[in-house]
Parts: sequence; C-alpha cells; structure tokens
Amino acid sequence: MPMPMPGQPAPMPLPRDFTDHGPCVEDLARAFATQDAATSEALIETLATQAIRQWRLDDATFW
Repeated sequence: MPMPMPGQPAPMPLPRDFTDHGPCVEDLARAFATQDAATSEALIETLATQAIRQWRLDDATFW
C-alpha cells in the first residue's frame, strides 16, 4: 500500500480475512460453556498440544 502524500487522508485498510486462523473464538467459547471444568481443561490441553506440535513442524520445515 503506497504511503499517502502530506495533506491526503490515509487510505482505509482492506478488511482482513480471518478464515485461516482456525475455529471462531465464539464457537469455542460456546463449547466450553456447555461442558464441565475437567472436560474444558482437557480440551484446552488438547488444543494447546496440537498448536505447539504444528508450530514446531512449521518451524522445522522453515529452515
């Protein structure tokens, strides 16, 4: 995006597409709200483990 000239208004950024960021936070929040604490903790642990595994894989294949 080119920089605006002095005196010109800054252009509005294009809307971002967040579909590549995984599941919607609101959907996850609803799922957590319907479960007991132990089940929610287990789900958090599973999601965190999967995210860390993917991060390590992405990092290893970057180099």
